[in-house]
Amino acid sequence: SLCADAAAALASEGVAASVVSMMSTELFLEQSEEHRRGCFPQGVPVVSVEAAAVHGWHRFSHVQIGMEGFGASGPGPELLEKFGFSVANVVEKAKATVAFYEKVGNVPDLMCRPVF
Repeated sequence: SLCADAAAALASEGVAASVVSMMSTELFLEQSEEHRRGCFPQGVPVVSVEAAAVHGWHRFSHVQIGMEGFGASGPGPELLEKFGFSVANVVEKAKATVAFYEKVGNVPDLMCRPVF
């Protein structure tokens, strides 16, 4: 898969990465805080990759790779590349995210926010 391949590419460059597959945000939020923190540990930058849309992923990731619009048509592989769904793009964004937070010196805790 795209994310597993990107994680392998990052590992080959000495960047540790984990892949978390979230089938349902609602079910994820029903899990214990211990489970949620195990998936998204404090201090670790998170990049989400979602072919459908970036909407909603701000709650679970610091950076989102996904569709922000629609209306293109063409061969699937070409559209995936055009919209950033490539190993090279995911690796680039992940490395840039890590570099950003290293420079800032603090990674915001995704699990520390009010839920109403």
